[in-house]
Amino acid sequence: MRGAVLMVLLAGPLAAQTEYHELEAGRPAGVEDAFPTARQAIEVQLAPVTVEQFGNGLTRATLEPAVTYGILPRTDIEIFAPFIFREHGEVPSHGITQFGIAGLYNFNNESRLLPAFAVKGEVAFPAGGAPTSGTLYEGRAIATRTFGAFRVHLNVGYSSYHVAPAPPPPVACTKNCPPPPPPTPDYPCGIVTDHPAGPATLDEAVANVTNAASTTPAPSGQTNGNVLLLGGAIDRSFPLMSLLIVGDLYVQQYSNGLPRPTDWTSDVGFRKQISPRFVLDAGVGRLFRGLRPAWLVTIGTTYTFGIAALVPEARPGAHQ
Repeated sequence: MRGAVLMVLLAGPLAAQTEYHELEAGRPAGVEDAFPTARQAIEVQLAPVTVEQFGNGLTRATLEPAVTYGILPRTDIEIFAPFIFREHGEVPSHGITQFGIAGLYNFNNESRLLPAFAVKGEVAFPAGGAPTSGTLYEGRAIATRTFGAFRVHLNVGYSSYHVAPAPPPPVACTKNCPPPPPPTPDYPCGIVTDHPAGPATLDEAVANVTNAASTTPAPSGQTNGNVLLLGGAIDRSFPLMSLLIVGDLYVQQYSNGLPRPTDWTSDVGFRKQISPRFVLDAGVGRLFRGLRPAWLVTIGTTYTFGIAALVPEARPGAHQ
């Protein structure tokens, strides 16, 4: 395995291919750059998988396929549908959690004085057999600045989560019932804590949520929580190897009516052009401070292509 990864990283250059140079949230780091998908290009994220290993021994895996289209100059749109695999004992144990659409608009290229700026908006609705956080609204401002072979990125985001309809209660066990495993939260504001002086354990936090939900259930559509994100990243490209290395650090501050510690996460990863149409990305991260410390590992591929009928210059008679 180590040898295969090394061969991929050391493979020769691919002429005129620059998709490896693009950073998207989660592929492989949490911070993204200010540049959209090229106009009329279609990018398909094939089986990108993120695995989270929590400090209490629970593991959660998320498959996040997505399709992005460069619909207009400086503008792309994206549709996505995450698929989750939860720990043993959770019901449902797997299924689609959301269906969402996002759009990014780039205001300018870099100049001598200014970085490139972009804004991104996203909305995701509960869908499939394993909905989690209800409706999500997110906005993000992005800046990218180049310094020689390095680029620096800054992201500032704000998201709002809304309560999903409560799932039906499980069938009660009456005899020889094993204790259920503590559930793993599926969304950032799904955990609260009554410990103003410091973070609670995951089990304590889940107990708080369970007790609060049993006494004061939230009506459908009530805001469940908001998240403020601030993150920065540095990447280094190696054009002769069609390779990009990136590292980031971002914080997420929660506001859901109860005290909750801020999450601090750091990632490192790479993007490698392995063929004219395919990019491989992989990374590892650590949520090292917050309510639920965890290790994160991600790997995926992106396939880029175009459809002649969608490109005005390629249509018959376009130059007549």
